[in-house]
Amino acid sequence: MSRAHVLALLVVLAVSAPRALADSVVLVAKSATIAPTKANGAAWDFPLIGKKSMPDPYVKAWVYDKGAQTDYGETAVAWDTLTPVWNKDLVTVKAGQRLLIEVWDKDLKYDELIGRHRFNLTEKMIDKGWFDFTFDQVRFIRFEVRVDAKTRRAARVRLMQPAPGPYSANELTRSKGRDRAVVLLHGLDLRDDGASSAKPRFVDWQGSTSPLVSVLSRHADVFAICYAQNTAIEEIASFPEMREAIGKIKRLGYSEVVLLGHSAGGLLARHFVEEHPGAGVTKVIQVAAPNGGTKLAGWGVNLLQVPKEQAVFVQSLSPAHRAAVLASRPNKAIPATIEFVSVVTCAAPKDKGDGAVNRHCQWPCDLQSQGIPCVCVQGAHNEVMAHDSCLDVYCSLITQPQPRWTASQAQRVASAK
Repeated sequence: MSRAHVLALLVVLAVSAPRALADSVVLVAKSATIAPTKANGAAWDFPLIGKKSMPDPYVKAWVYDKGAQTDYGETAVAWDTLTPVWNKDLVTVKAGQRLLIEVWDKDLKYDELIGRHRFNLTEKMIDKGWFDFTFDQVRFIRFEVRVDAKTRRAARVRLMQPAPGPYSANELTRSKGRDRAVVLLHGLDLRDDGASSAKPRFVDWQGSTSPLVSVLSRHADVFAICYAQNTAIEEIASFPEMREAIGKIKRLGYSEVVLLGHSAGGLLARHFVEEHPGAGVTKVIQVAAPNGGTKLAGWGVNLLQVPKEQAVFVQSLSPAHRAAVLASRPNKAIPATIEFVSVVTCAAPKDKGDGAVNRHCQWPCDLQSQGIPCVCVQGAHNEVMAHDSCLDVYCSLITQPQPRWTASQAQRVASAK
């Protein structure tokens, strides 16, 4: 499969700055002292007109959490010096995460590695506020850590109300006599346009003029949540801002709060109710959710077709990651008190999926074993939030009770598929 093909399929999977973590700090590269020669005794550079035989150092930094890269940054080049000063914000990192630091010499053709060092950031380092290292041909390098006010305030989750409305999160309102709220959660929003995946943004079908909102507003007040996509989907479900957003809606007095999530948004809804069964959600409707993962996610990351900042999020939708997540939480189950439905989407009646997610990955064995019912609709992955026939199905699922299936019911349907 060509890279162009993978990129095109990732766009189908998608809906048409440093990480913003409240407990994070910014790692700042301050200054260094470099050895006067290379390890073999050779000069760093050839002495040219107007240039000494000194290195042109710059720093690269990677942050890893449980083996997955979460951030990357680098400094500008400090030209022709053994004592570079950068004073550059590199990466955003939390205590316990592992960092890889590399110092390089900028050359005309091939840059040369001056030194490499790995370490875990500790609470003690953060409390101290600075630390130094010596490694390879780096005689001394200093880093500072600080809490960045702008990063701390950066929104990872945004809430709005498209119907009635549109209203911002500060102007939420409950329609008179309305007891049901529906919350729309979008899926992958591939940032191939250069926008930062750390900045949440809504998609078109969450807007007040979309056909979906128009249809749903006959049965419920409609809210929408968008979220940053620079960390794994299961971590987003644990953001305090997610619970705060749902709490704001619940406090308006609704007896029913329904999460309607498309693709990765369906995973977010699932993980949210598993982590917060008492948050006030009464029903979840997943649409084309990659519960078992989608191969497109892994391919896209491996072939470098995904923006670097968004790679962790996309990788979390891959089959390998989904399997690892489920294996790591064997005692987690969808709360029996919350109604839950998996809407399985296929592009055509005999197709294996919707062009992005295989139907068996949308309604996998772990959902079947919990008695989660499934409903099938026809449509391509990026079209099922707009098809009239699909919208009617969602309205029916929202307004009608959705009890768990028995084991025999689930087995009979699974065999028929």
